[in-house]
Amino acid sequence: MGEHQNADLIRRGYQAFAAGDVTTLSELFAKDILWHEAGSASTPLAGDYKGQEAVFSMFADLVQRTSEFSVTLEEVIADDRQAVAIHNTYARRGSTTYRSREAIVFHILEGKVTDAWHTVPDVGAYDMFWAATNDMSVVEENIARCRRGYDAFAAGDFDALRELLSDDVVWHAKGTPFDGDYVGQDEVFGFFGRLYEATDGTMRIDVHDILANEDHVTALCTTTATRNGITSSQQMVQVFHVRDGLTTECFSATTDPEKTLAFWRD
Repeated sequence: MGEHQNADLIRRGYQAFAAGDVTTLSELFAKDILWHEAGSASTPLAGDYKGQEAVFSMFADLVQRTSEFSVTLEEVIADDRQAVAIHNTYARRGSTTYRSREAIVFHILEGKVTDAWHTVPDVGAYDMFWAATNDMSVVEENIARCRRGYDAFAAGDFDALRELLSDDVVWHAKGTPFDGDYVGQDEVFGFFGRLYEATDGTMRIDVHDILANEDHVTALCTTTATRNGITSSQQMVQVFHVRDGLTTECFSATTDPEKTLAFWRD
């Protein structure tokens, strides 16, 4: 026999978490999901989170508080009502690192996760990691903020984006029907909204790598979108100018401009 369908559900959830795909997670989680996060009272994120909004906010906070964070799924065991996932976690906050083999127990009802219990084998080590001083360098802070920006874009969280962009940010758009230079947050968010509308909300950006110094951040990405029944994926580079932790300017380029233009013409 093949793997239980609930094991497949959990695997999809891990993939969506790794990709920052909140849309898929919202389809897999019950609206009133209850998430029990590991750690003692001294761990900043430990506790219970009720509802998708609270859980997704905790996920975003988890990433924001770290220089690097990754979860690699090892095994899933499931039946009709519950699933147990074993994964390996790696996290870094400045010079402090954390590695652990952990578990999450999920309760599942009618194809939706209703409850989740995150457990760690060494609560003391987990607490110590979060208690350590976050001595990230300016470069690491720039990379972390950039990742937060992509996560916020994926979630349509413009409030979070406003905290990452300067008031006078300039966004240079090229390769779409909306080409031009957008000045200020309102114009930039208007441009983002037109992209969402033109692709029926299907536009997704998957980040492969982020390189940075104290003044610039370069992100290597793949953009995927569907319009008029046609789906296109493009390799893209975005270069951000950064001042005092805020993005002041952005330039974008694709590896195949002709393919990009053809997608928007169809």
